[in-house]
Amino acid sequence: MEILFLYDRLLDISRQQLEALKRRDLKLVEKLTEQREEVTGRIIDIMGKKDFRDKGHLFHRKAHEYTESILTIDEEIRSLLLDELYEHALKLSRLELLKEEL
Repeated sequence: MEILFLYDRLLDISRQQLEALKRRDLKLVEKLTEQREEVTGRIIDIMGKKDFRDKGHLFHRKAHEYTESILTIDEEIRSLLLDELYEHALKLSRLELLKEEL
């Protein structure tokens, strides 16, 4: 059952990461990314063990539900990051146009 606790923790970290990104708290985003990597590594270790593979269908379905929730949050995070990247690219292109005019 440790893996469900870890999935719950990973989902919580993902939510925190999304909120930190919305607030543009990049230091917290970085810290949470490190935590996500650590928890994900622990999940992978557990999933590789035979006793996990022998768990029942309901157990695997719950893990899948957590994964789907995390992926949904990751899509929001990616969208925010792409929007931010686009805004920076626009600013840079405007600066280049201004330089050329001078």
